[in-house]
Amino acid sequence: MTTPSIKGTAYNSVHDDLQKMIANGRVKQSELEARMSPEELDMLDSKVLATRWYPIETYRKMLALVAEKDTKGRAEDYLIERGWRAADRLKEAGIYRQLGAEESKGKSWGVRVSALVSAISGLLYNFTRWNVEDAANPAGFQIHVDDAKDFADECRYTAQGFVKYAATLMSDGAPVKISSARPTPDRIVYTVRRS
Repeated sequence: MTTPSIKGTAYNSVHDDLQKMIANGRVKQSELEARMSPEELDMLDSKVLATRWYPIETYRKMLALVAEKDTKGRAEDYLIERGWRAADRLKEAGIYRQLGAEESKGKSWGVRVSALVSAISGLLYNFTRWNVEDAANPAGFQIHVDDAKDFADECRYTAQGFVKYAATLMSDGAPVKISSARPTPDRIVYTVRRS
């Protein structure tokens, strides 16, 4: 069985942020040792390769620690904002064009977001299945993430910010609201609406 994992391009951000916190003394070695296995500590000391897969559980642990140290309010809000910033970095790097966003012009808002979310989720995670329901509805749609038992809430909220950014970018200036729920341990539902 394949270990649920995230691609190095997405893992790198939290790895770098945690390294900075260690360097400036915000995270102590004893905190790392209490939370991470020896293999995970070795991974933290290694160079990140963009094309390599990293265990999602290691990513979750690092993300939880970074959020704990950086959060000035609710961790959920911090993680959503972090996902927004990650999407912005990918856009600035030209990733949206590479994923065919231009080819979907002329299609409905939901269909365009659906195409982008499906492409990105397949590139970033080696587990989960993402499906958009009611993509042709101009007012909103839902994204169902199945096989999501290992997609911890830290990942859920970060992905929520990412999807919000993509939906906002493609909404032609209309404000977007997004919420998420975990109706079963193995399913996450994002509800995306134009406000």
